[in-house]
Amino acid sequence: MSARPGTPGTSEVTRVAPTLKDRLEKLNQVEQDILKLLHGSHVYLSELSKEKQLTKTRMEDLVNGFKTTLSTVETEMSSQIEYLSNVCVGSAHEGSTFAGQEELCMAIQNADQMKNLLDELHKSQFPS
Repeated sequence: MSARPGTPGTSEVTRVAPTLKDRLEKLNQVEQDILKLLHGSHVYLSELSKEKQLTKTRMEDLVNGFKTTLSTVETEMSSQIEYLSNVCVGSAHEGSTFAGQEELCMAIQNADQMKNLLDELHKSQFPS
């Protein structure tokens, strides 16, 4: 007996678009990572100016950590920029209300037209 996709007990993973809260949390984490990079840069430059410098392996560890954090920041910022460019060209996203507002305006216009038509029909069928 095989399970259908989407039913309990299957290994299929459903991707859910990140919410606005998730995106803001990621941006907050990126900000924290950038602060770590700035602080790390200060520490690295301070160490280089000292007479007794760090060992080569310790400096390589610090540089590798710096590169990893920098790569993470770059990846997340690229993701956010891609999302914003999709939003700007009108793609659907979780924060968009434009389509809903447009549909509401159309519904109101249709209701007004129907009311006018019914009023005209009423006047023609039941003159006062």
